[in-house]
Amino acid sequence: MTTTVRSRRPRVAAAGWAPVRGLVPLGVLLVVWQIVGMVAPSPFFPPPTSWPAALTSLLPGGALAQGILSTLVTFAESLVIAFVLGSALGILIGRNRVVSAALAPLLDFFRYLPAVALVPLIVLFAGYTQTMKIYVVVFGAIWPILLQVRLVAGSLDPILDDVRRVLGLSRGAGLAKIVIPAILPGALLGLRLASPLTLILVLVVEISTQVSGLGRMLGVAQQSYLPAQVFGLIVIIGVIAILIDLAISIVERWALRYRPRREP
Repeated sequence: MTTTVRSRRPRVAAAGWAPVRGLVPLGVLLVVWQIVGMVAPSPFFPPPTSWPAALTSLLPGGALAQGILSTLVTFAESLVIAFVLGSALGILIGRNRVVSAALAPLLDFFRYLPAVALVPLIVLFAGYTQTMKIYVVVFGAIWPILLQVRLVAGSLDPILDDVRRVLGLSRGAGLAKIVIPAILPGALLGLRLASPLTLILVLVVEISTQVSGLGRMLGVAQQSYLPAQVFGLIVIIGVIAILIDLAISIVERWALRYRPRREP
């Protein structure tokens, strides 16, 4: 037992240092970038030390904070709606083989349709508003979740229906106590796949429609020829993406805490 515990400690320590080691190449790149920028200045690639100063113009009045909040609110609302709606539709479609086969061509058509292509259509009835952003982003983010849940729901062992009948559960109770727990890992995988796509769509819609958010600020900085501000905003977006991925990992571990862990 003692030997096993000791053998695990280096692995745990190595796993703890993994994220730090992953940042080493980025740190080296920024140092080289800074040195080159000081030796041979370029208007297109300002040194990293100039990025924070370029963002100070966005601080008065809370413009930067409002942009971050607007993007995060749109991201969270869109991802939650896409997860709930995609999971529900995935279960309904996947549990019925006839319906699943009949809708397969239509689902394939819509999942390959770029969500941004719907912006002109949605703007007609929603205008350049927060609601318009959510409509567009949900349409693009729902497919990884819906298709993953549909696949898992369609491949569930038929013996689960026998288990429900043996336990005397109604269809609703069987769905809540048997089907949904069996589908949950697949739904969470779809959520993880949809998360970066959702953030990308939010930013693209904000850039293309100039609706409030980090994407709009990024577009304005580009149009105003402020490369240092552009790079500074990109760093902020990158940090947000890392934090979102970390949050989803925590949610996934909590939701699947009932499953036995595999020994390394």
